[in-house]
Amino acid sequence: MEIVGMRKTSEQDSFPWASKNVPLILIKGGSVRYAKDAAAKRALLATRGGEILACWPGQWSQDVFHVDDRKAALEALSR
Repeated sequence: MEIVGMRKTSEQDSFPWASKNVPLILIKGGSVRYAKDAAAKRALLATRGGEILACWPGQWSQDVFHVDDRKAALEALSR
């Protein structure tokens, strides 16, 4: 799967990884997994393969980002 034209989480100055309002979605092998709390997000980020999207509610619409640095996201959730 190729992610084209989507903003990347690594390009943001800060990202609210621990917020329950920012779920992660893993798309892998025709299946979709969802994580909302910190423990589930860490488990999802540790999954090998697939693509992960993060949904961050904006003022007027939902913003969707490609999680392109899983290591940084895991570190942020471990603080």
